[in-house]
Amino acid sequence: MGTATNAQAQELLKTFRWRLLEHIAREDGALPPLLLQTLSADEDAELLQRWQEQIASVTSQPVSDPQSPVPSLTLTDLNGRIHAWLDECLLRHLEALTALDLEAAKRWWQKFSDALMAHAQVEDSVALPVYERLGNFPEGGQPSLFDAEHKGIERMLRSLTQRLESLSPDDPSLRRRIVVNLDRYTLFRHLIEHHTLREQNIFYPLLDEKVDADEKERIKAALQNAIPPDFVR
Repeated sequence: MGTATNAQAQELLKTFRWRLLEHIAREDGALPPLLLQTLSADEDAELLQRWQEQIASVTSQPVSDPQSPVPSLTLTDLNGRIHAWLDECLLRHLEALTALDLEAAKRWWQKFSDALMAHAQVEDSVALPVYERLGNFPEGGQPSLFDAEHKGIERMLRSLTQRLESLSPDDPSLRRRIVVNLDRYTLFRHLIEHHTLREQNIFYPLLDEKVDADEKERIKAALQNAIPPDFVR
């Protein structure tokens, strides 16, 4: 049996990588709705624990001044840290909301929504045009899909903002209104999680692999400039 050359081995590894990403993209579209219907409470709690452990691993290293690029991080690493912080803000909002602390809930929601939209706008205006030029996208990695997901996230964000603004601490049915809205938050959080996985498995790895160093630094600087001053380090 012949020995594979280094070039052949690299090509084989690249083919395996794309097929794995395509498989993940298909699972991402099919499995979450099914899991929501079939998971027991204990299984759902276990998945939540794993997700929180993943967030902890992503945010375990400090981030430097948010106004300057981070040369040691890949675009994929940086995006993962930003999304982990966004998820933490969303969880803080939900904790305050379910405690009927509307002041804190609105404060965390404002922090979350401002940072999320600033991050998405940078991706749309800076990162996505570069990504579109790459071509030969794997399944689940078409530019139009990322654009559509951003629009869907923005629509849900506006809807939840309107519902939050309509809440009053003097409303005797406040607890009931919050409970009724929790399913919408669940859908919203799942949408963001699935979008984040697609970015972490396809969008940013492609940019890290195929874009030249100057272009990557330009995208990284734009992402860093959109990070709020109180970004958790």
